[in-house]
Amino acid sequence: ASVELPTGLTSIGDGAFYFCSSLTSVELPASLTIIDSSAFYGCESLASVELPAGLTSIGARAFYGCSSLASVELPVSLTSIGAHAFYGCTSLASVVLHAGFMNSDLLQAFRQNVSIVRRNDVEQALQAAEAAVNERVVASSRSGNGKTSGGRDGGRGGRGGRGRRVR
Repeated sequence: ASVELPTGLTSIGDGAFYFCSSLTSVELPASLTIIDSSAFYGCESLASVELPAGLTSIGARAFYGCSSLASVELPVSLTSIGAHAFYGCTSLASVVLHAGFMNSDLLQAFRQNVSIVRRNDVEQALQAAEAAVNERVVASSRSGNGKTSGGRDGGRGGRGGRGRRVR
């Protein structure tokens, strides 16, 4: 089952989806700022969740036991994460969070053997810029002209005929 939560929703209450074992995906609105304790506790089929950019708080055990959840990126706006928020997420291999994020419950929020990657603002900005360039390259190639850039160098990116490799 899939759920799309309404635009304008600011919080998901305690145990809102408690043990909804058939829930596979949930679309969270951009307006969401709080996910309360045990909101998605035991949702073992929940495979992915994209946390909105304005989210500030994830309560204790919010995603506890979501054993199909493979990865999560915590938004820059997050200021609080409760103990065991992602504990029991046995498929969770990596967590990406803002480099400035510091919370006393951070180490208790995840099960052991989870790779926590701290990403700084500069790296995030660079990735966003590279994504925008990639989108323009794809859009240009779809338009049928076959060129990804113009200019005197024949679209090779300048400097010796080799273009910059964009990931």
